[in-house]
Amino acid sequence: MLLTVPWHWDLAFVWVLAAALIVLSQVWSTRDKWVGVGLPLASCAVAMALWNGEAKFIDRYIQESLPATGVIGLGLACLATFLYLYPRALRSALAGARPVGADQPGARGSSLGKRSE
Repeated sequence: MLLTVPWHWDLAFVWVLAAALIVLSQVWSTRDKWVGVGLPLASCAVAMALWNGEAKFIDRYIQESLPATGVIGLGLACLATFLYLYPRALRSALAGARPVGADQPGARGSSLGKRSE
């Protein structure tokens, strides 16, 4: 999601909204929720730990490392999460678009059981 907006706008809060939607959704499985929320959080924490700046106190460390490296880690993890979750969402959407019983021979809407006339 962070790839949809320019990074210089400091719109990392968009991820928080998306994470809330994923966690509260009843569509995604538990594993998908962990990937969708846990992977970006872990990646952001690792990227912040790799920051090589100077800060004496933890609050300054968080304030300086988050925009410097944490948002980049969050963005890369969001891309990986997108690549993992998009095919699942697409499959689910396509399965929901088919008429009920369309995959059964002889059912209405199915071309498998129809005779050519």
